[in-house]
Parts: sequence; structure tokens; C-alpha cells
Amino acid sequence: MSKLDSFTSFYRLANSLVDDVADSTPVPVGTAPTGGGSVASARLTEIEFKLERLSLITHSLWELLKERHGYTDEELNDWINLTDLKDGRLDGRYKANTPPLNCPKCGRVVGRTQARCIYCGGVASPTQPFDRVG
Repeated sequence: MSKLDSFTSFYRLANSLVDDVADSTPVPVGTAPTGGGSVASARLTEIEFKLERLSLITHSLWELLKERHGYTDEELNDWINLTDLKDGRLDGRYKANTPPLNCPKCGRVVGRTQARCIYCGGVASPTQPFDRVG
């Protein structure tokens, strides 16, 4: 398997895992946790859980790629820097330059990070696997 095929497989696997994480929420959005906490506290708990889960998934995928395909940490760092520079700045952040999508149901604009239309609930159909992330 070539390195390009490996990265493509990694990309697809990561996308499916991101979808799994997005679907797994320990605290329902908009509800307060037990014990008198606030909605903001519940949301923070949810976001922390998702961040830790994504970190675990990312680390596991990287370990798998290193072990099975021989990639090095240096190669990963180079690739991270190339991806970071796509927006013109090496700042440790990723900003996708993808335009918003139109809702397939009502035609209104769906924000880049939104999975559903806020007007009708229609599901956004991204053209790229990570269009709805970040």
C-alpha cells in the first residue's frame, strides 16, 4: 500500500470516527447536569468529553500508522505544518476555506460547521469529509 493510499485510508477512518464522536454526547445539550449545575457547565462537560475522545482517537490512529506503515513523528510534524500553512499562516490552527452549503431541503445557507439547517432541519451534504468539522 502506497503512502497516499495509507493517508487516504487514514482520512476515511478518521472521518468515520469523528462522526461517531459527534454522535456520542454524555450530557444532552441544553440540559443542566444533576446537582444544580448550569447549562453552560453541562455544555463544557460535553465539549471536554468530545475533546478527550478525539485526542484518544487521533493518538490511536497515529500509533497505528507508525506501527503498520512506518511513518515517523517528523513526517507527521511536516504534514501538520503543511496543513497549517494552507490558510497562509503557521499558527497552530486549521481554518478551512470552504464556502457554506445550501440546504438541500429549503435552499438557505447552512454554516460550515453546522450539520443541519437551522431553518428546516435539513441535513447538510458536505462535498468533503471534514466540511462539517471545525
